[in-house]
Amino acid sequence: ARVLFDQSITGTWDSRFAEIELVTLMELAHAVEFNGFNISDLPAKPGLKTPTRIINLFNVDLRISLAWDTDDTDVDLHVVEPSNEECYYGNRNTRIGGSLSRDFTQGLGPEEYLLKKAIPGTYIIKAKYFANHKQSLTGATTLLVSIFKKYGDQEHEEKKFVSVRLSGNQELLRVAEVQFP
Repeated sequence: ARVLFDQSITGTWDSRFAEIELVTLMELAHAVEFNGFNISDLPAKPGLKTPTRIINLFNVDLRISLAWDTDDTDVDLHVVEPSNEECYYGNRNTRIGGSLSRDFTQGLGPEEYLLKKAIPGTYIIKAKYFANHKQSLTGATTLLVSIFKKYGDQEHEEKKFVSVRLSGNQELLRVAEVQFP
């Protein structure tokens, strides 16, 4: 597994998968911590170079991941914070520290929102079905939204998964809410 993570992080990807390393690093940090390992103790193939010094940076109060099942599709993640500021592809970094990953306009996502320290209040999660760039015989696109509170905290982590089927381009859909504390 470590070798596959290293290849995902340090390998060369098609441009439509740029920044997939962030998602892989989040998952690697999570897997290592939840299995009681120190990442530097894990066996690695010589020459592979997971940046172990940054693994501990990935414990966050809120992590929201949006993925979809139709290739070559653009779905945008929007998160409205309690301050009423909206984090989306046009405002990727918010005043309270929210951060949105790259805007994936092709492929299957994921787009991710991270917030190191959440402020009290309601976080509204929306998805905008911007465009489908190819003809699909499978019909509408299905979204999977993964919501993690206290991500990386073994004792307090909460997770929720929401699946939504979209019907048309340009649809902006309210998907879920998260309440802090």
